[in-house]
Amino acid sequence: AFDTIGKNNYQPDEKRVEWLKALCEKGYSNQIVMSMDITRKSHFKGNGGLGYSYLIDNFLPRLYENEISNKHIENMLVNNIKNIYNLK
Repeated sequence: AFDTIGKNNYQPDEKRVEWLKALCEKGYSNQIVMSMDITRKSHFKGNGGLGYSYLIDNFLPRLYENEISNKHIENMLVNNIKNIYNLK
């Protein structure tokens, strides 16, 4: 899993995008899920944090800007989660 997206004090999101692109190019998008590690009230948007929407509103556009394909993005955000939880 790619965790702590948005927590640039750990790693800048630009690096995460680079790593995701490299992994997708090597065919690993069917093994990756993304998350943000929102664990405290201070992480909620209403309390000054990034909020749950950051991944979709801010990080996802960076993936498209870096030419990561819809197929790879759909794997990482939808298909892999369905497979983990055995959903149809």
